[in-house]
Amino acid sequence: MPRLTNDDYTKQRLFLVHAWSWFPDIFTVLPYNQQMEVHEYYAPSKTCTTDEALVHRHQVTREQPSLPNRAGKSFPRLLHRTQVITQRIEFLATHPQPPLPHLKTKSRTHGNVRSYALTPPEIDDRKLARALPAVARDMQTKHDDRGGEGEAA
Repeated sequence: MPRLTNDDYTKQRLFLVHAWSWFPDIFTVLPYNQQMEVHEYYAPSKTCTTDEALVHRHQVTREQPSLPNRAGKSFPRLLHRTQVITQRIEFLATHPQPPLPHLKTKSRTHGNVRSYALTPPEIDDRKLARALPAVARDMQTKHDDRGGEGEAA
């Protein structure tokens, strides 16, 4: 497999920057660790010049020599997901669907539910600060419910 040239890296990064800005949900096709690898290598959430992006590329490659290979394997999946979404949008634009009648249905209590997670590249400090008191209250409630088990007198 040929190595990724600076020009190819720049094109792929630009694609990912636009994808992260406009359609971040395409990243959910990847599991958490692969999303993080893409963020570490391509830095799609960061605003920088082409030269700065290339410096970033060389720095992370020096620190983690296998990262380009790992992140590069994820790129085709992201590209394919984008193509599928684009085709679906084009089809719906050329084949308008009639509105569905509003029917009352019973709620479903069985079946498979899939959930996909979008991994932000960095921790949101504000959200973390709001969540920590709730976690502490929850831990205190569980501790109180157990009657203070395991506590030294």
